[in-house]
Amino acid sequence: MLSGRAETAVLPEPATTMAEMRALQAGQKVYRAINIQDEWGKITGLGPVVPQAGLAVMRDFDEANPDLVVAIQTAIETTRPKVMAQPMEAAQAASDPLGMPAPVLAKSIPHSALSADRAASLRPQFQAMYIAVADVEPRAIGGKLPDEGFYRL
Repeated sequence: MLSGRAETAVLPEPATTMAEMRALQAGQKVYRAINIQDEWGKITGLGPVVPQAGLAVMRDFDEANPDLVVAIQTAIETTRPKVMAQPMEAAQAASDPLGMPAPVLAKSIPHSALSADRAASLRPQFQAMYIAVADVEPRAIGGKLPDEGFYRL
């Protein structure tokens, strides 16, 4: 898009923020036209939630360390408000592991719809997304909806 070969792009965060910042540096104007989370919420009636990332572990690991998985999820839940309240501090901590500049990460945090919801509480949203994917390409989800283990937390 910034090279002029496209007029629009669908980008996740923090790539959207990086594109905005690079456009400003190049004297170009880029703006956010559509929030896909909001539009998905209107389509499904399930609110502006598109499950995009999560804590996943192999079954053997989970069975051997059931308390550890819960502890990790709890740490994520506890950390989220701190990330939202202090985006630059969070960005500086994440910059090296994510390989992205801290200013980009910090500026992207308010747009990222970061949540720490447990999969079980978002089951209708997950199922709506997987059903939509399966309608186009069932193999993309292994031909079936996730089993109960997927929603353990």
